[in-house]
Amino acid sequence: MWGWLQDLFGGPTLEQVARKVMDALQQAGATSLTHDRGMNEVRGELNGSKFALFLGNLYHEYKQAPRAQRAAVLDKYVGIQVQASNTPPDNYEQARAQLMPIVRTRADEAMGMLSLQRFAEPGEDLDDKRLATRALVGDFVIGLAFDTPNAMQRINQHQLVGWAVSFDQALDDALQNLRALPEHGGWVRLGDSAWQGSWGDNYESSRILLPDLIHRLGVTEPVALMPLRYTLLVCSARDEKGLALLAERARELMESEPRWLSLTPLKLGDKGWEVFTPPASCAKAYADLALLDESQSYAGQKSLLDDLNQRSGKDVFVASATVVEKDGLLRSYSTWTEGVDTLLPRTELLVFIRLRDGQLDQSLMLAWDVAAELASHLMEATDFSPPRYRVRGFPDAALWSRLQAAQVSL
Repeated sequence: MWGWLQDLFGGPTLEQVARKVMDALQQAGATSLTHDRGMNEVRGELNGSKFALFLGNLYHEYKQAPRAQRAAVLDKYVGIQVQASNTPPDNYEQARAQLMPIVRTRADEAMGMLSLQRFAEPGEDLDDKRLATRALVGDFVIGLAFDTPNAMQRINQHQLVGWAVSFDQALDDALQNLRALPEHGGWVRLGDSAWQGSWGDNYESSRILLPDLIHRLGVTEPVALMPLRYTLLVCSARDEKGLALLAERARELMESEPRWLSLTPLKLGDKGWEVFTPPASCAKAYADLALLDESQSYAGQKSLLDDLNQRSGKDVFVASATVVEKDGLLRSYSTWTEGVDTLLPRTELLVFIRLRDGQLDQSLMLAWDVAAELASHLMEATDFSPPRYRVRGFPDAALWSRLQAAQVSL
């Protein structure tokens, strides 16, 4: 009774929505369902495969929807999970028409592999499940997806081998399918000289792979920003007001959506896309976007690593990339604590914490590059993306004195 009153007058709680999701998944045939509050997900098994349904996007959309439309939101996300548990056709000719190209980041792909590790059996080889991708530019990669009415299923290397097709051939077919999508909505003007793609098919970001579509705007030296997977913003590299508008629009979207694609702007040149350096007039706005983007990537990575460490019994602290604001300036920092085996994120600043009898004794803050140079022998590079460094030891007295001489403040 009280749960019903809470939903009616106070809005649904995450626990209530998780229960509704689990009930709907159970009706769809899922088993072994649990709600992991720490990871903010529902886990289970469906069609012989383990899955984890992240509740962030679902809960956000569910709360925002009018009460009469909430059941439809629930059905959409459960339908996506059910569809994603099915495999694409074994025959390539049957799958070809539904292949689509997608744009992601290396960090996305790396976290996808961490997610696979969470459900892997001991000793299981995950190479066959590695997603099929190709480098695009900077941190961006091109992937392939099998498109269905309710979900897109990522294509891995094993699937391509089974189809007996190369990545190049599959990508060519996927690009043709993208080009054939209806152009209703299309480009919508933002201000005087900026544009937003509004096709409404969740493949807006993929359209940077169609340069002629970008050039059709008639924009000189196009710059593209893709804060969300279904958002494509474009203006001219010569238009500083337009660039500022893109950054402002991206910040708005970031604050309203729990998961982002990338806040790195790209410029379309004669040889294709290249990472774009904004002019001084809006450099701070884009630097802030990049810092928030990186912090979110590290937060997602930390959640997965914490879960993996807990499952395996590994006692390693996964440090956070914390963003703080002072005098209108955003800075990021991480902490290296004496006696704690730690995976450090690469942040702008690094704080060293010395203990005495288990309590804080002294702390130092240094610019990352300076700290990494002085203490490089204590920092082990890892293959995580975004990057992390394993630190098992701590600076001795001699090194501490050198660090003191180089310390900074916020």
